[in-house]
Amino acid sequence: MEIQKGDEKASYGDEVLEKLSQKLTEEFGKGFSKRNLERMRKFYINETINSRWSVRELQRQRDSLIV
Repeated sequence: MEIQKGDEKASYGDEVLEKLSQKLTEEFGKGFSKRNLERMRKFYINETINSRWSVRELQRQRDSLIV
């Protein structure tokens, strides 16, 4: 949120999500539309806030996903 200066999304976010969507779809197939990525991000942000996860917990969550 620091880069976003309190805004819900950064000004360059649309382009980043579009490119990420294309890359993920090429690699993994359907389910990674720009809209779905927006929903995933919103869910993750809400979950971290509601669960009051610490930075350490977020790092643990991220590291457990790396294969």
